[in-house]
Amino acid sequence: MTSVEAIAVRDGRGGVHMVTVPVSASSGTPLTILRAGICGTDLQIASRVREDRAGILGHEALAVTESIEPVILNPVGIKDQDSILGHDYDGVFRQRCQISSSEDGGPTLVPANAELIADLAPLVEPLGAALYGWELVEKALCPRRVGIWGGGFLGLACATIAGLHGADVVVFCSTDSRAAWIRRRLSLRAESLPSSPEIGTLDAAFLCVPRTSAVEALDQAAQVICSDGAVDLVGGVPRGVVVGSNPGADATELRRGNVRGVSNTPNGTTRVRREDGRWLHVTGHRGTSDGHLLQAQEVLSQHSARFSRMISHVVSLRQGARMINQLCLGRSRTDAVGEEIVKVVIDPGQTVERRDLDPGVSIGHLLLAA
Repeated sequence: MTSVEAIAVRDGRGGVHMVTVPVSASSGTPLTILRAGICGTDLQIASRVREDRAGILGHEALAVTESIEPVILNPVGIKDQDSILGHDYDGVFRQRCQISSSEDGGPTLVPANAELIADLAPLVEPLGAALYGWELVEKALCPRRVGIWGGGFLGLACATIAGLHGADVVVFCSTDSRAAWIRRRLSLRAESLPSSPEIGTLDAAFLCVPRTSAVEALDQAAQVICSDGAVDLVGGVPRGVVVGSNPGADATELRRGNVRGVSNTPNGTTRVRREDGRWLHVTGHRGTSDGHLLQAQEVLSQHSARFSRMISHVVSLRQGARMINQLCLGRSRTDAVGEEIVKVVIDPGQTVERRDLDPGVSIGHLLLAA
């Protein structure tokens, strides 16, 4: 039995630290983690905003099996949407691990495209969520004016997918500096809250904010969306939040009605009546299908230059732990030289603290070097 370093949640207080954990020789699929992405939910778990049980964080990952097959991990369990890698059991912020099979509640291993830039691979899972969200909203209407609440990668992914479908998009951020970064780096229209469009000027809203901000964002979006517009609860909401005046229109349950591409309603959305008499289509989802992750890889390959600009940092495992602590403990959203920390990719085999994204190294190149 060998041991590896891992990013683990501190017991009894917020933040993470580096620990040494054994790589079990018991049943499961042995994986070497090649790249991993830091997600907003990782920060929420580390901040103790969420009650997830995982001791080791991380669910966005490119890995390689013992037979040198590259895979993307689909973290939400097929049988149980509450079985999530890096949330309910230990995740991928380490160099090697053993993963239970999907039949036993573990993640699905989706084939990775060997031609995809390796540093972009952690974007596959969140981009798949953006693709799924757009698919659900399009079942209710054809949105042409779209608002995105949240300036993290998930919000930027939703904004990009909406733009690729011809929509006019505006991103609403929590700070002026993030809005300026988005305008400068991605040429997207971005504004800092509390700025918001006039009532009735948006067809749809995608809420990509932490649960702690979700209720306020939902109220803002519901006020400005046109009658029979749509809201996608991408980032989730606290339990007990009711949307509109419909009996049983619980936002969490509406979101949990779509799991890994399967819906318990005919079109995956629920039409609810607002207290002001306007109607609203509400949707959301837990996890994505394996097909969404394959589609996400195609989108990343076709628009690699654009998505590369969304990655602000590629760091070592230890530097990833430092950045999680910086972000989750509220110290600063900029690095030592004042650059916005937007999407952080961890290279577990990297020895330097930080390097530039390398567009010349594909997943196939990594396999040749393995």
